[in-house]
Amino acid sequence: MKEFFIHYIIQEDKVSENIARVKEVFNSLNKTPIKGMSYSSYLMGDNLFVHIARFEDDTVISDFATQIEFQKFLNELEFRLKEEPIENNIREIGFYRNIEGAE
Repeated sequence: MKEFFIHYIIQEDKVSENIARVKEVFNSLNKTPIKGMSYSSYLMGDNLFVHIARFEDDTVISDFATQIEFQKFLNELEFRLKEEPIENNIREIGFYRNIEGAE
């Protein structure tokens, strides 16, 4: 299992555009699921974005990395950035979920 925590700051006037691009990635994943991964994205404050991704193996990472909408997101990201992304490898210690009606 490989797990990543990525965060970056977007220019204030590009936040809505970045949200739209992130949603396009999720829409694509919902249409064409990639088995063996989980991915979540968050907006912290006004313009700090956080992504948490978990992959079973390198093949799954490759499948995600070559997804068209993710490639489009990455290719356009530099024009929205205020500060460069910081990527950290993480290791989950625990996870609990008990939300009624959650997917």
